[in-house]
Amino acid sequence: MPAELTFDGHSFAPQLRGEAGTPREWVYVQLGAKWYVCSSRWKLTQDGELYDMKDAPFIEKLVGRDTKDPKAIAAREKLQKALDGLKPGEGKKDKE
Repeated sequence: MPAELTFDGHSFAPQLRGEAGTPREWVYVQLGAKWYVCSSRWKLTQDGELYDMKDAPFIEKLVGRDTKDPKAIAAREKLQKALDGLKPGEGKKDKE
């Protein structure tokens, strides 16, 4: 695997076997040309929109960037760090 690519795979086989495993706190989802990361409570889109998923799947509440909610602020920071590390917008680049 090229050194400049980030391998971010985590096996969830232990959880399937009923073992503890080492699950991460977020998942990455890509649907066509759109992507987001989400935790058990929050979703951050590629456009920087943060959603409170407390009442999902029925309600996804958009959280404004100017929120003072410390939990929402912490969630945005954590999920943005995950997206920044994955760099999904860069895509695969062919060598010339």
